[in-house]
Amino acid sequence: QTAAAEAEAEAEAPPSPASATASAAAAVSASGAGAAASTVRSVACFDAGPLEADEEPRGPVPRPNLPPSRPPPREAKELTQPAPTPPKPKRTLKEEDKPDRHFEIRVAFDMGHSGIIDEGEATLQDVCALQCMRQALNLELVSSPAQIENDALAESRVQAVISFLQTQGLRPLRSSERLRPVPIGETPGVVCQLRLDKDRELRDFFLLRE
Repeated sequence: QTAAAEAEAEAEAPPSPASATASAAAAVSASGAGAAASTVRSVACFDAGPLEADEEPRGPVPRPNLPPSRPPPREAKELTQPAPTPPKPKRTLKEEDKPDRHFEIRVAFDMGHSGIIDEGEATLQDVCALQCMRQALNLELVSSPAQIENDALAESRVQAVISFLQTQGLRPLRSSERLRPVPIGETPGVVCQLRLDKDRELRDFFLLRE
């Protein structure tokens, strides 16, 4: 009975400070070891370790299915067209309107001579052809001697040209420009002028073309 009473008294008595401190330290040490063990176990669960050098990846990494990128919308611009150019008023020609041009060709002669040479004859043939195609053209002649040649030689050349053209059925006229001397170094001769005064079709064509 005495032993049982002492054991009951020790159980009911409060624990001493030293025994309480030892018990708490033991509990903390046990709980810390358990937490560390659980931490190690959790790390071991998720750490698969590094890949070996000869180990290949299991497959391509899937990419998220994103919509294709689009360029930003452009700002709408107002397109303006230039105003149409108003048509020019149609010109009306009158009978008395003068042509704005004429055509010329020189019949060449040798220096100091009045005989028609081959080059000059070929030119006169062209003049005759033009006159036949456009009979309304006026054919006028201008003497064009060299500066060192005299007037008699220049006039004889004009007469030679007139004779040739008359044999071809043409009637040349003398121009109001009686004389046109050529500078030294250029070929003397006779200038044939084709004028549009009576060829209204050609006159209107060139006047209305401008």
